Amino acid sequence: MTPGVSGAMAPIAVTIQDALPSERIEVFERSFALSQRECQLLELCAAGLDTAALARRMGISRYTIQDVFKSLFAKCGVQSRGALLALSLGPLAPSSS
Repeated sequence: MTPGVSGAMAPIAVTIQDALPSERIEVFERSFALSQRECQLLELCAAGLDTAALARRMGISRYTIQDVFKSLFAKCGVQSRGALLALSLGPLAPSSS
């Protein structure tokens, strides 16, 4: 319990539910203090765009796309786009194990 407005202890309710990928990615971006460009690249990558499409969409060269990915990988401790997406989006479907 935590103090309420009047100073009396007020009960807290917590609800746990699945988060949408867009909600997870937003929290992920804040957690890793990603730059605006890194956030944009991550979101477009999550939408399935390849390097050429990412470069066109962001208005930068393919080499700059690779540089931004390197920065993302370093900040997040991963070594591939797949690992970055898995870390940022989490499990997309419950496992049936």
